[in-house]
Amino acid sequence: MALPADVLENVLGEWIGQWIDLPSGELEAVAIDGKTLRSTLGEHGRSIQLLAQLDQQTGCVLSQMQVPITTNEHKAALELLQALVQRLVERHGG
Repeated sequence: MALPADVLENVLGEWIGQWIDLPSGELEAVAIDGKTLRSTLGEHGRSIQLLAQLDQQTGCVLSQMQVPITTNEHKAALELLQALVQRLVERHGG
């Protein structure tokens, strides 16, 4: 049985949140970093690319996704940012 990535991400995020003390209770700055995995060139002629959001205050990865082969890092970064905003709105009831 495979565990969906978003479920694992949420569980790990909740667990990490118990151990990290954020004085302001909010994110200070978020960085987005992309990486291309070596030795992953596929039939489509592209290597696997990953994007991650990092909380610069704690150094924790907030979320990560594979860049779909039909798009690029810039468009995928928008998806990551939209998901982050949605989670913040849900958590803070705004």
